[in-house]
Order: sequence, then structure tokens, then C-alpha cells
Amino acid sequence: MNNLSAFENPPADHAKRIFSFPTLFIINVLLILFVFPSCSNHQKTDDENERDKMLSNKVKKMTEFTTSVYSGMDQKEYISSVVFFDNKGCLSRETKYAPDGSTESSTTCEYDLNGNRIVTKGSIADSSAYKETRSYDGDNNRIELIHFLSVNTYKYRNIASYDKEGRMIGLDWYWPSGLCEKRKYSYENDTKIKEEAFSPTGDLLYSWAYKYDKNNNLIEAVQHNANNSVLSKILYVYGNYNLLAKKTFYAGESVQNSQTYEYNKHGLLVGKADYNPYGKIYAKYRYEYEFFQ
Repeated sequence: MNNLSAFENPPADHAKRIFSFPTLFIINVLLILFVFPSCSNHQKTDDENERDKMLSNKVKKMTEFTTSVYSGMDQKEYISSVVFFDNKGCLSRETKYAPDGSTESSTTCEYDLNGNRIVTKGSIADSSAYKETRSYDGDNNRIELIHFLSVNTYKYRNIASYDKEGRMIGLDWYWPSGLCEKRKYSYENDTKIKEEAFSPTGDLLYSWAYKYDKNNNLIEAVQHNANNSVLSKILYVYGNYNLLAKKTFYAGESVQNSQTYEYNKHGLLVGKADYNPYGKIYAKYRYEYEFFQ
């Protein structure tokens, strides 16, 4: 398993994500954390699996509709996101909207001839912006990611390393002050079973342990601190065709929230619901698609 979407999250103690866009949400839903080796020195990432799904379904546009739920009452539905894909299945641009219809953020992506994302540009309603650049080796493994808060204001970067099977085994995180965290990944065959994060001096900061079912679906992810106490946990449940049906998030051993998912016959996400710790729904989402002819 080679989940770049998770790997690329900045260390929580050092930075917050500028914003997350629905495509990352889709990636976490559709074939979340599945990787199918394509050759001996490269393994497909979640981005690539999502691209293949959009390509096979000839998806041109995805619109997300959101309905907030207060005291059991549905509020007015609004368009919360519009995502466009090119004819190769790659995300080309996305716009996120507030309930009043105003633009919250926009994102555009550029790719090389191999379909690797090389530039991501984003802007937010408060006029802040960011840019990410990515570089790759000859096997299309992502090596370096650099994140800028403006045109030339460097925020952070990370550098990945791989074994001969194309599995990511390390990710070093740098802030302007220097190296801040080193992540190491362990596998059984092509399945990631452990992630460890270390300080620049080699002290363990935290770790993640992963469990899978007989179909190699991720069913449990548990984060421990350096003293082996549980910090957080995520449980996954799957339905037909190994599609994710439910995900439950914990802080320690306490439920924080959960999500359920629905799909059409082609495996495309068509519905999602968010629940609070008491099992009460507080947001509903539905998805509509337009397709290339």
C-alpha cells in the first residue's frame, strides 16, 4: 500500500493544511488505501487509482451538494463543490462554495506527459494562495514536494525514498528551519502495516499500525504516541465490491464522528452522511456527474 494522500500531510505540530478539496475526500472513499502494483519499480498511488476510475467512467464533472442538518431538520441544500476532470481522468480544476453561493476556494492542477501531477495552485476567499510543485524519478515515483504559501514563500517540503519494488519507505519533512520529521514505512508484501515518525534526533514521535481483512481492505488504523498510548483510531467497514461503506473516527478510545457512503452501479460515490459521536446525522452530501461522450 502506498497512500501518498496520507503520506503528504504535514506534521500536525508544525502546520495546518491550507484546505482539503473533495478530490482528496473521494480518494479516501473510492478504493481508499488500495494499491495494485503496476510494475516492479512503481506502485500506483491513490491519486492514480482515482484517475483510473474517473477515466474508465469518462467522468468530466462532479458536483457535490451539501445539506446541513440542525436538530433533525434539513437545511437548504447548496452546491458545495464543483470538480472538473480532463479526458485522461486527471483533476483539472475545482471550486468550493459557501452556503450563500460565494466562492470559498479554487484549485487548478497541471500534469506532465506521464499523467503525474507536477503543479497545484490554490486560492482562498481571503485572498491567500498556495502553490505545490512535485518532481518524479524515471519510474514515476513522486520524489520531492514543495509547498509555497505565495509565489515564492517556501512553507515546507518533503522528500520520499523507495525500495526496489517501488514502495515508499521514507518521507523526510523540512520546514524553513530545517529537518523536522522523518517518517518510515514497513510492509508485508505490498501492504503497508506500520508507519513511524521520528524527530531529527531519532526520537519516536508517534506511530500508526494498520490491519486488513482477507480482501486486503484496510479495516483499522491506530495511532500511538511514544509511550504506546492510543492517540487516535479509524475503523473501516466495506460493502459490495469492497467499496468503503462506513468510517468511524476516534480520539483515544472515544468516538468523535463517523461517515457513511453510497455508490452507484459503476462504483462512483453518490452519497455521504456525517454523524456526531451520538450517532445523530449533521450533514448529508450527494454527488452528480457529467460525462465525456
